Amino acid sequence: MKLLLHETVLAAAAGYAAVAAVLWLFYRAGAVFVIALPGCLAGTRVFAAIKTDRQKREINRRFADMLSSFASSVEAGETPEHALISGARELSSMYPEGDVLTGELAEMVRKIRMNETIESIFLEFAERMRDEDITRFADVFALTKRRGGDLLSVIRSSERTMSEKADVAREIRTAITAKRLEALIMAFMPPGMLLYFTLADASFIAALYKGAGRIVMTVLLGLYAGCILLTFKLTKIKV
Repeated sequence: MKLLLHETVLAAAAGYAAVAAVLWLFYRAGAVFVIALPGCLAGTRVFAAIKTDRQKREINRRFADMLSSFASSVEAGETPEHALISGARELSSMYPEGDVLTGELAEMVRKIRMNETIESIFLEFAERMRDEDITRFADVFALTKRRGGDLLSVIRSSERTMSEKADVAREIRTAITAKRLEALIMAFMPPGMLLYFTLADASFIAALYKGAGRIVMTVLLGLYAGCILLTFKLTKIKV
């Protein structure tokens, strides 16, 4: 997921500041402000991952809404092509202009009016979205359409599956929110303790910043980084 210019700048600045601050607390050397430059890339990647995950959840939810409208129109006797146009019109009135899915639906409607097959349109849409559920729906829909199967059943089944998965994912996120907060607090504790000793009495930990102390700090920094990665990996559950 591409970031906007201002998002890229803010994410890079935040990543650099966080990495530089931690490195300075562990080493207290001016060189850390150069070594911390990769933090810019880390910041943008983390922010892009968060944005992508959030946008995928939003697209899934809205696509399920579209399938509901799509199925109702097909059930009422409309052709799949006209049903998709009706669903796109309905969602356009529900969501703001410029929304990702609304723009995609407008493009799909344009292709229908250019006489492209609806199954190829769904397959192209799934390829752009790169979402497992949408891809599965597009594949099954295309196969069913070509073989003259029960399209309504396919649409309803896909809508129900996506809605149920979204509900389960929401429950999981709610359940582990407290654990993620605890992990965030724990992540701030080591740098926080170093900052406290630095401000309260720097001589108390002065030995850690010279000679063998730097080796000890390097080992501790490695353990600290490993613990953070492991903690957040354990709290990332894919449905």
